[in-house]
Amino acid sequence: MTTSSIIDKKMNIRIRVLHAIDHLEIAQDFQAKYINVLNEFGLSYETKDKWWENSGTYMFIAEDSDTGEIGAGMRLDVIDSAHNIPMEEAIERFNPEFANIIHKYDDTLAEVCAWWTTKKFSERKLPSHLLRTAIAIASKLRLHTLVGFPHEYTINITNKLGFTKVDYIDGLGDHGTFNYPSSPHKKDKYYKSTIVELLDTTNLPTVPEKEKEFILWLRKNPELSYNYEYKGKVTKLSYDLKIV
Repeated sequence: MTTSSIIDKKMNIRIRVLHAIDHLEIAQDFQAKYINVLNEFGLSYETKDKWWENSGTYMFIAEDSDTGEIGAGMRLDVIDSAHNIPMEEAIERFNPEFANIIHKYDDTLAEVCAWWTTKKFSERKLPSHLLRTAIAIASKLRLHTLVGFPHEYTINITNKLGFTKVDYIDGLGDHGTFNYPSSPHKKDKYYKSTIVELLDTTNLPTVPEKEKEFILWLRKNPELSYNYEYKGKVTKLSYDLKIV
């Protein structure tokens, strides 16, 4: 008896950027799938943050162009005087002054967060594509700095796209790396997380040259399509980077 993989060998995928507060139904679908992915890794989700009500939150979604099914996502949460970014909740126990430090950059800084991919959409490098998209539109949103809190399995993605470790703030674990979140099902070493930042989203001085060229190309071509192959999977990827 033969079985087929849940992952299709060929897919047509579209990446879009949505202002969360204007797309509440999609935001609820995004949140539900994000929680399901966390649960698959033995992690629980506990927060009082209703990010879909925040006018400074943007969703980046990867969806099946043929069916509309959303299979991967990421958020960009802009910090302002009325809204915190998600990492503040994690870091305040290590450094109570972190909020005062980070809020000096109100309206010009955002956190890349809530990164997820379902199994059906995996093995297509979608997390990298979503992060590139966030970097590409950051300057359009008048954001100077992006920050993130990747764990040890995704930090390679942020490194390759020019993010650098934040190791200059007192009390933040081992030079900016510490266990978060912990899991009752797996050892903490599997969830070491690191604070990272990308400064100057306009000129991208820390982004490797090839990546910078691609990101600048996206800025000039917000609607484009191309094919790529990864792990034997062929993807036609279309971008629609008009913020709606």
